[in-house]
Amino acid sequence: MLWEWLCVLFKVPVFVLPKPSDIAAQILKDRWLLWQHFQFTLKNVIFGFFLAFVVAMILGFLVSHVRLINRAIYPLLVASQTIPVIAIAPVFIIWFGYGILPKVITTALICFFPLTINTITGFTSVDPEIKTLFRAYNGGWFQTFTKLTLPSALPFIMSGLKISATLSVIGGVIGEWIGSEMGLGYLIIQAGAQIQTARLFGAITVLAFMGILLFLAASLLERLVTPWREAHRA
Repeated sequence: MLWEWLCVLFKVPVFVLPKPSDIAAQILKDRWLLWQHFQFTLKNVIFGFFLAFVVAMILGFLVSHVRLINRAIYPLLVASQTIPVIAIAPVFIIWFGYGILPKVITTALICFFPLTINTITGFTSVDPEIKTLFRAYNGGWFQTFTKLTLPSALPFIMSGLKISATLSVIGGVIGEWIGSEMGLGYLIIQAGAQIQTARLFGAITVLAFMGILLFLAASLLERLVTPWREAHRA
């Protein structure tokens, strides 16, 4: 309401800062265009997010269970975050062209680190006294992993999943900025170049909506796979 009122009061031009009502009207006008670009971006984001999840689970398990891999890989994981993804994204265009793969890899790289670190933290946070109890009752490695280690790690993994769900939208947009002819990131670049500010804000609003949807989906998955946490909160 304040945004709307200030734009009217100071007679701010639409191309400088559109009112929320202008943005809503533009979204309604561009609904089919936004829907097409939304689908394209969402596909890239989901594929990249899934790739990051699979790699993070495998690497997180190995780093937390094999000491040699921990010493060799963990410092590289931390060091990899000092390189901005947007700086190396053009390399993926050179290697893989302008198809879906560079966008998926860019999304996966942005989602990868929080997922991996939370997975490692989860697998290494098991109470040692309970582990000793499992050994005392002749619990095998598989039983210990499925009934103790994995359930203990799941809250951490789900936290990483929720963080990465919102970050994945950033990865998808960066991939489209570097090279694409479709997607909400591409639409933002085009709208900015043509000074269509209301359309630009409309695309940003739809991106925010996508991020919220992915976060809610991750939260729902968390409730399904860790029902004991909800019972404990209640």
